[in-house]
Amino acid sequence: MTLPKTHCHLLLCGALLLGAWLARPCLADEPAPVPAAIAPEVVAPWLAPVELRLPAAALRGIPAGLNPYAPEQIRVEVRLEGPTHAPVARPPSLPAFWLEPQRLTADPKPAGCDEFSPAGLGEWRARWLPAVPGEYRPRWRVWSRGRISETPGEPVVISAAQAATAGALVTVADGAFVTRGGAPFIPIGLNLAWPDATGLAGYTAWLDRVAAAGGNAVRLWLVPYFQGTALEGATGQAGYTGAGHYNQAAAARVDAILAHAAQRGLRVMLTLNSFGPLADDWPNHPWHQANGGWLQYPGEVFLEARAVTAARAQVRYAVARWGASPALWAWELWNEVDGVPGYSPEVALAWHQEVARELRRLDVHGHPISTSYQQTMPMEPGAAYGLPEVDFAQLHLYRSDLIPTVARRLADLRDWHKPMLLGEFSLLPWGGGLEHDP
Repeated sequence: MTLPKTHCHLLLCGALLLGAWLARPCLADEPAPVPAAIAPEVVAPWLAPVELRLPAAALRGIPAGLNPYAPEQIRVEVRLEGPTHAPVARPPSLPAFWLEPQRLTADPKPAGCDEFSPAGLGEWRARWLPAVPGEYRPRWRVWSRGRISETPGEPVVISAAQAATAGALVTVADGAFVTRGGAPFIPIGLNLAWPDATGLAGYTAWLDRVAAAGGNAVRLWLVPYFQGTALEGATGQAGYTGAGHYNQAAAARVDAILAHAAQRGLRVMLTLNSFGPLADDWPNHPWHQANGGWLQYPGEVFLEARAVTAARAQVRYAVARWGASPALWAWELWNEVDGVPGYSPEVALAWHQEVARELRRLDVHGHPISTSYQQTMPMEPGAAYGLPEVDFAQLHLYRSDLIPTVARRLADLRDWHKPMLLGEFSLLPWGGGLEHDP
């Protein structure tokens, strides 16, 4: 489906767990034409992605003790050749991830809090949401300390129903969000940024309420607060063991959140980084030198070589583990990146380009990529939205003149050919201002 280039989506969402999202077109001088036909939406619940397991034989001769979260020590990919009836010229190659199975149990202290515990041996897996049914032949490749090995896997048969689920994935076409099935996607929902003490139970309840209210999208941060959704945290935080070691319970919690969202037909924008852990929570950051990391001060996160390598490793893991979820709508590289103490627009812009390129290379499912700022407007020179690797822009607005401000920003974006998302808003910061509510 072709949409006019002047069409842009506007998503208004309240900060934290409050607010509402609206969507409306940004019109040029002439009304946008209505498409003659709109493809039907892929109906939820969406099927889970295909999960592949690395054959044990592929690890013969690989040294023990390698860190599975450090791609410079060991990395695994699988290439899917096929389908047999119509093989593609460039078979997809998926990054694999290290998974240690977790069992969800209820912990009565505190009441309602979830608890994940190990439930088996770790193994390498890959997840895939194919768009074409048929039989595929996996070929696994393992890189380790200069050594490369290849191992064939058992054939995988993809059903028509499984392939149809890929039509739910969102992309950007002609300045608008659309599904791969061709249906327009207008996000309506809430920020569900971080868990509270109820953990997964709280998230499932929130997702149920968003779906019941007619919402179709949420925004989720990866942060170490409470039980955590972040991959890394400082030793001493719940379930975390410092830099370079990923919290498998937190990753399983994100798995479960995405799976529940898929059951309810909700799409998730996954926020990989946020300024908060580098600002107010800086003493607890795993990359802080005092906690065994490499950074003397927060602003080094964009420039210090080991920090950039660690960020690329996190991106690789996130793409491998969550990139095939039919609920995943988009990647957000940062929540309000200009809130990081010591932030430099030029240095952060270079970071965005490098990491976004890596994300784009790894993500065979092609999810849209964005980021967000506290103060930087989309058209400012330092904003990452002008990069070709970044697919849509965002605004976060906390002010009493919200509606006039939005109107001005839309006028600024008349020639912008990317979707526009109002990701957070409030009439006044942290409540109040109801006399200004139109």
